[in-house]
Amino acid sequence: MSSRATVRRCGTTVAFALAALAAHGAEVSPADAEARAVRLYDAGDYAGAREILEGMYREGSLDGPSLYRLAFARGVAGDVQGKSQAEQQAVLALESAYAAGADLEVAFYLANAYRNSGRSADALRIASETTAAYDRGERPSPTDPLDRFRLGKLYEDQRRTDASARWYGLAVEAMDREPSNFVGYRRWAHRHLGDVAFAADDFAGAMAHYAAVTGIPGAVPEDWDRQAVAAGRLGRWEEAERAWRAAESADPSRADRARYCRRLAGMAVALGALPSALGDGRSFRDLSKEDLEGVLKDRAAVVESTLASIRPDETLTDEARAQLQKVLDDAKPVFTAAGLEYALRGLPIRETAFVGGYAPLIFQSSKWMVPEDAPAE
Repeated sequence: MSSRATVRRCGTTVAFALAALAAHGAEVSPADAEARAVRLYDAGDYAGAREILEGMYREGSLDGPSLYRLAFARGVAGDVQGKSQAEQQAVLALESAYAAGADLEVAFYLANAYRNSGRSADALRIASETTAAYDRGERPSPTDPLDRFRLGKLYEDQRRTDASARWYGLAVEAMDREPSNFVGYRRWAHRHLGDVAFAADDFAGAMAHYAAVTGIPGAVPEDWDRQAVAAGRLGRWEEAERAWRAAESADPSRADRARYCRRLAGMAVALGALPSALGDGRSFRDLSKEDLEGVLKDRAAVVESTLASIRPDETLTDEARAQLQKVLDDAKPVFTAAGLEYALRGLPIRETAFVGGYAPLIFQSSKWMVPEDAPAE
């Protein structure tokens, strides 16, 4: 088992352990304390890392990377002023170390610190200078998972997608074997790899990476939405429905999109199959936003006119009822397919359905049924 796997990952436990050692006269070296803080930070326990780093900060014993870590941990805790202060000090320390020819870790944190400070040109310069040394073979390819991640991030900063995906892929291959030790890095890398796969229409690959992200504690609605969209592109509507339900649960206060998408996915599951094209042969994937809105509006009008044609006091024959129901049944798959294509593109399905007046067709299954005859008086 690696040394990382043996570390207690509760920040309070580590802090208490250090305090207990000090109280009993045991000497805790700055190097040991910082190593513990770094392990906690890498595991995503920013509160625990901060508790140790704050003590070292008061003693003035933090280097550039750990000053950056302290700034980030303060930001997570909502300490905006403290974050800014530590970040400014981190930039100075990192600049000095970088000028002295420091390692990949320093370049990574300096580029991040520059970007966080609004110095995007300087961040790009650091990223370009660092990766150029690897491109020329002046530095050996990193084998440490964190360094592989850092190199991938520096390539990402330059929008060098192939290189960033390669190094992120190598990083998570190792990090996924120790999932609790690399929480933030795994989340970032898998998101990036999922986006790259999705852009290449590799929806199965994208879904695998997005599922890895949602498997990490702290997934946000957008993570679940990405997973649902990838599942939808694969026609796996049950999985899409579950992911959108999770997005809805993750933040109910802003779950309108997830709620509408989940209902449409549920309609697809109930139907069993959706058409891939309109009757004239046009694929839903090829329709414009306006075309999709036209299809939704048209099928909603079909439902409305069909139901409006039934007089309140009319008793339908079985044949008439079946004919009317067939009109509704024929409209429903087309409406559902158009609505899901609209949603999968990230278009405003909730607003469009609400303004168009056909939101009830998404939320009320009874709207797709010919009503029962009124009981005789």
